[in-house]
This record gives sequence, structure tokens and C-alpha cells, in this order.
Amino acid sequence: MPMGLRISGRTFLPAKGLTGETMMTRQDELRNMVKLATSGPWNADGPVWNLVVYSSLENRICFMAHSNGLNDDRDIANSRLIAQAPTLATDLAAALDEVARLDRDRRLAEAQVDRLLALSTSMDTDFEKFLEAVQALGAMPEGYCFCSRDRIGDDSKTHEPECADIRALMKGR
Repeated sequence: MPMGLRISGRTFLPAKGLTGETMMTRQDELRNMVKLATSGPWNADGPVWNLVVYSSLENRICFMAHSNGLNDDRDIANSRLIAQAPTLATDLAAALDEVARLDRDRRLAEAQVDRLLALSTSMDTDFEKFLEAVQALGAMPEGYCFCSRDRIGDDSKTHEPECADIRALMKGR
């Protein structure tokens, strides 16, 4: 069964020649329908009992059925809606393109977040291993430092930046 355009639960089958071996997107189908149809803009005009949708005086699209005066407003609204079909189809195709672009961007962003979370986890693991190694050396108790042999037992606590950075990191964990 050929693929059709689904709108509000209804399937609209494309005109002959619009489906092929390759699967078209809905926006491609809409663009092809507009391309194959009478070019716009379309207009609707005439007395309510003889409304005509047309693209030019010589090129009529359709003659509208009417309700024999039972609902003139609906008859006029129907003809105006049909006259907007090319514009609505083109705008819908553009909106679907934008939705597809935003969906691609979202998937790329999610993949980047996943990579960053994995990197963060790896960095946390590496940092924990580093802290365990430093603590296993016994190199960081208060008053003891590996930044200089002369500082062993130094109570001045004026350690080189490397030791101060390690102490700050250890206190932060």
C-alpha cells in the first residue's frame, strides 16, 4: 500500500507519480504536490452559490459545492481554506524541515552530553586514583610535604603551589 500523508488521523494518498522506490519525507511529498499542482497563489471568489477557486481568470482550480443557503459562512470558509492550500502546504513543509533540523540538533546535543558525562566520570575516577596514591604515599598530612626535602616538618605551612593545590583538592573531596 502506498505511503500517504497523515493529518488528524486521516491518510491522504499522493497523486500518481509522487511515490517511487525511495521513501519521501512528508515535506518532500508536500513540495511535490505543490510543484505538480497549479501554481499559486490561489483565490476564491464568486457568489456563494457559485464559488470558484482559481489561480487566474483562465485557470480555475475547482468549483465549490454549496449548501443551498443552509450555511453560507461555511461554504465561503471552505473555499478560502482550499485557496490557501499551496501556501499552507509550503509553510507546513518548511515547519517540518525545521522540526527535523531541531531533532537532529537535539540528538547531537544529547550525544555530546553523553560524551561529556563519560569524560567527567573518567576524570573523577582518575582523580580518585590520584588522591588514593598521594594518600598512600603519606605525603600530605599536615606539616609534611613532598615539594622540598627542606620542608619536612616545616610548621610555616608556606608550601609551594603544587602542595597547596593538592591540599585544597583533598579538602574539597
